[in-house]
Amino acid sequence: MSLDLFSILGIDAGAVAPVVTTDKNAAKKKQASDKGSGKGDTKGAKLMVKPKSAIRRYETQADIRKMLVGLDWTVHYAMHSFPVADLGRRLVEMNDQDIEEVKAALWAMVPQDVKDDLEKARQAKAEAEAAAAGGNAEATGEKLSENSDAESDEEDDLEFNEEEGEVVQKKPEPQRATETKIPEVQEGELTVDMLRLTLALDYFEFANEEAVAWRVDKENKRLTPSISAGKMGNNFPAYQAFHWKLSEFEKAPSKPINYVAGRDGRLYEIRENAHLKVTVAARMVPALESVTEGVSFKMDKIPGMFLKQTLDFFKHFVPEQREAFVYVARNRSTVTYELHCPEQWANRDNVDAEYPDDPERDIVLIMHSHHVMPAVFSPKDDRNDKALCVYGVFGQLDKPTIDHCFRAGFNGHYLYLNIADVFDAESTYSACTFPPEWVDRVHPYV
Repeated sequence: MSLDLFSILGIDAGAVAPVVTTDKNAAKKKQASDKGSGKGDTKGAKLMVKPKSAIRRYETQADIRKMLVGLDWTVHYAMHSFPVADLGRRLVEMNDQDIEEVKAALWAMVPQDVKDDLEKARQAKAEAEAAAAGGNAEATGEKLSENSDAESDEEDDLEFNEEEGEVVQKKPEPQRATETKIPEVQEGELTVDMLRLTLALDYFEFANEEAVAWRVDKENKRLTPSISAGKMGNNFPAYQAFHWKLSEFEKAPSKPINYVAGRDGRLYEIRENAHLKVTVAARMVPALESVTEGVSFKMDKIPGMFLKQTLDFFKHFVPEQREAFVYVARNRSTVTYELHCPEQWANRDNVDAEYPDDPERDIVLIMHSHHVMPAVFSPKDDRNDKALCVYGVFGQLDKPTIDHCFRAGFNGHYLYLNIADVFDAESTYSACTFPPEWVDRVHPYV
């Protein structure tokens, strides 16, 4: 019997990986045990030493989050380099404005406590520099005083050297300069935490601030975040790309974040590195604007008089249990609504109408009746209702409460409406009913 590679290695390829938890106390005990047994000896091993420039000068990650950085810094994450200038513009949604305007907008978002700490650091630095300058002046004054009294104190500068057997000049004691520690002041336009919030728009793992640890390299003006636990403008940022076709994406230079439109009407997000490419359905594209499904009339609601005439017309055929059809059109010349009854052929279950070819009128609403049956769109209605339009059906016209259903859409995509969204119930209309000639336009279904 042949075995596959996983079986040879003793790996169950179909097993679910267990959740690994770490016992900190056990880890410490093992470390102590290894040290005692010599297992922890690193003699001969090559130690990895961080470069001096990468050593952060902050006690806690909370201090780093409040640290100010300039727009000339970069953030290195997921094998990509993100200019802070691009992230800053994204944060304030100022992709095209002057850089000074961007700086001003960013500074307005910096927390007040950070601004207060910066001002205190500036004052402390000024005081330290003044103290250092005063100490140097005092040391210079003491030097001049010593020179003026050199002759009178000459004997104090002599000593007897027992080895040489003679009096010699004393060796001068080294002068200790006055040391004044000058505090470091970190200037910048935005805080590290503001950068984290911007990155979180595309990398959800940055949403939890406690999960993000930062390494600061001031010499190279570089920030390197690491994630310790879990994942959480009008133009695309420089590190994003959008493609209508997958073939275009495959030919173009890869960006850290790529969006590709699919034939199924969805957007897909693609990220890749040197050894992996992952494609997922996009849950959110922050660089785009919010779009909400809905229906809205660009003109006023349809007059309520049309609704009354339509119901009177449909009720006329209830005794015969025959369907009927009408439509509302917009007259392009007068920019008004018109109610029309076309030539049609109907029976109990079907109605086919003849649409006139009229370039001066656009059909806005199509309505038909189901006489005594429920007002439910049938599979045939679904096949027919493909044009950009509002569709309505009325049923149970023999009862006090008339059943109705309205929807709008195109190509088989529908959004259902309330009848009050379509008709103006408060509009005034005459008591007249539908024109009598409409009855003659309804023919037996063949």
